[in-house]
Amino acid sequence: MYLKSIVVNGFKSFAEKVNIDLSNKVNVVVGPNGSGKSNVVDAISWVLGTQSPGALRTNKMEDVIFAGTEKLSEKGFAEVYLNFVVDPEKFNGSEEISIGRKLYRDGASEYFMNGLNCRLLDIQEFLSDLGIGKQQHTIISQGQIAEILNSKPEDHRVTIEEAAGILPFKLKKDKALRRIESGEKEIKRAKDVLREINKQLKPLKIQAEQAQEHESLNASLLESKTNLNLLKYENFNTKENESINKLTTISEKLDDISKSSNEAKALKSNLTKELGQGVSVSSLFKDHSNKFLR
Repeated sequence: MYLKSIVVNGFKSFAEKVNIDLSNKVNVVVGPNGSGKSNVVDAISWVLGTQSPGALRTNKMEDVIFAGTEKLSEKGFAEVYLNFVVDPEKFNGSEEISIGRKLYRDGASEYFMNGLNCRLLDIQEFLSDLGIGKQQHTIISQGQIAEILNSKPEDHRVTIEEAAGILPFKLKKDKALRRIESGEKEIKRAKDVLREINKQLKPLKIQAEQAQEHESLNASLLESKTNLNLLKYENFNTKENESINKLTTISEKLDDISKSSNEAKALKSNLTKELGQGVSVSSLFKDHSNKFLR
């Protein structure tokens, strides 16, 4: 991995867009004082995520935007892009990756990766994977060497560890620990919720049992009503059949009586014909009955 090129536009002394090509060997920027050599380093540091105006030798962040001269008007924004050559195996087949930062005079800021908008966190994670995060000793400014040499042994150890590329692993460790801590908080919160749910389980269980008993009683009541209706229906059918049989018997008796009556009428008619019209059958029958009784 190495820095292939730097594209600067409107940043500090770079009024126009400038493309600085670099090699994978040692690159040296030379020029007289005030020509903008340090601004190249500031531009790199700015894209790496520096948020302190003091680290960029300005009073406020908007001061990094080209302020204009007598001949050139001021710019409305500043933008810097860094193009890296990377290992394709580590970055899904990509041989080059570009990161950029753009700042407007109203304070609005944008970050880019391969030309697409992204978060500062995305760029920081990418740089951390490359081992050139803003917190590592990628850029050593004037006076920092003496500060390192005069620091305590503990600080030397930190510096050496950062220079050796251990910081990305520490950052990942810290991130993992934060996730574990967050997970533990979520577990604690889940336990609290579970405890509250357990408190509600007993009354809910009682309600569920009551609901089941109510459902069972309703089913039993429905079954009893059904059986009662069936019994009533059977009794009704029985009584209906009995009534039909009685009605049939009565009808048969009526038929017999009607037949006997018709036969008696016929017999009376025959007797009347034989005895004559002036003789009463009933009187004759009464007379014969009296003689028989004597």
